[in-house]
Amino acid sequence: MADGIMKDLMNFYNKQEDIRVFAMNGSRVNVNIPPDGYRDYDVVFFTDDVGKYKQDASFLSHFGDVLMVTEPEADGPNLYPDGNGYTYLVLYQDGNRIDFQIMALSLLERYLSSDSLTQIIADKDGRIEGTIEPSDRDYWIGEPSEELVTSSIKEFWWQSTNVLKATLRGELLLSQFYLNLTRDELIRLMTWVVATEYGFDRNYGKKSTQILRYLSDADRQALLNTFNTVSEKTIYDSLKKMMKLEERFMAMISNQSDFFTGSSLDDYGQVSLQFLESKNEKELAGYFSDRIFC
Repeated sequence: MADGIMKDLMNFYNKQEDIRVFAMNGSRVNVNIPPDGYRDYDVVFFTDDVGKYKQDASFLSHFGDVLMVTEPEADGPNLYPDGNGYTYLVLYQDGNRIDFQIMALSLLERYLSSDSLTQIIADKDGRIEGTIEPSDRDYWIGEPSEELVTSSIKEFWWQSTNVLKATLRGELLLSQFYLNLTRDELIRLMTWVVATEYGFDRNYGKKSTQILRYLSDADRQALLNTFNTVSEKTIYDSLKKMMKLEERFMAMISNQSDFFTGSSLDDYGQVSLQFLESKNEKELAGYFSDRIFC
């Protein structure tokens, strides 16, 4: 139970003399995210002895039977090259997940200024003045510049040619990689268009997952259909659907916003066609020449 985990965390914090501040961030302290059974516990303990927890992970079993642990600093780039922090991502057998960040007290001020979605659970020494109210403002999309929108649109059409090249070579795993990059830029553009109506001062979720609730039924289904990519044919079909959506949303952001005109980018939709024709792939070029959204 959630209350049980919080009690365990508080008991642990109170018993460890070296841990002086207990903070949390993430979905559990975000009032804009409806409660459900899948929210993690994102815990930050500030201590004067990081090595104690880095060298001995047995404390993790205090919160339940461990199913799996990953250690980002051990498995990849070290976020704390000076040894002033360490991370454990822990999945317990009861389904609870706790992400532990162990940080040196010297990082407290920097941490508080780096993540607005922070709640101070306990502070033994009164180091933090005033009340900190968690807010997701650091995760708001923000209004983009014309340069940023232009860069995203160019990247979409650039990656589309990479999809075509990899698929024509039969390199389907590489095709999927480039297709995902292409879709990322499409979703980025779609999110900006959604925000022109619903606001840039909000968080649309990881990977903009919340935009689905704001899209029309047709646009939502068209986007979801681009994830059917099990063969060369469906890769081409998905890419074509993306192109149609990209062109529609290019026009929409130009018409609905005052930060982007985009008239100089109207010809970018022809890039993939010219690429295919230059490689004498005339039949495939004909397939992609249809620009009528459906």
